Amino acid sequence: ACWMFSCTHTELPSKKMAGVQHPVISLNGIWKISLDPPGNMQESVFNTSRWYDVKVPGECQMQGFPVKHDIPFVYRHKFLIPEDFSGKQIFLDFHGVYSYARVWVNGTFIRDHTGGFTRWECDITGAVTPGDSAILTVEVTDRTDDISYGSGYAKHQIGGILRNVELKALPGLHFKKLFFETDLD
Repeated sequence: ACWMFSCTHTELPSKKMAGVQHPVISLNGIWKISLDPPGNMQESVFNTSRWYDVKVPGECQMQGFPVKHDIPFVYRHKFLIPEDFSGKQIFLDFHGVYSYARVWVNGTFIRDHTGGFTRWECDITGAVTPGDSAILTVEVTDRTDDISYGSGYAKHQIGGILRNVELKALPGLHFKKLFFETDLD
């Protein structure tokens, strides 16, 4: 939500952008998951044919994949970067991943994030090529040292990509934050 005229660009509507047919694309659907990922799992050429299918968004435990405290598991997803994203900044927008996540795109480490119920994004512009496919790897860990420790309050272990994942194109120059402050006379 936007409060007191302060908004971030992830909260602003992205319905139209000159030259881009669909500036926001859902990546929700069937991804691959491994509960025992190999050490080279972030490499883009890694074979996931023996990994399980998992629905994103969704809780792993509710889909039959046991989540264990402090033991990482990994998601993989292949998707297309539209050609009309050329010249734009390209972001992945995660609406909620519980609780610690690390992200790679095409084998390049992008960033990590702590906090399972907050929205966050990754700038992947330098790791992708418009018109080509990209491979997204997300390592997730239900950390017991997380301040929220949601699994401690639930009847099951919480873990995984719990909310929507979107691919977004933004103009090369755009506002990340807009804030108005007025002085009273």
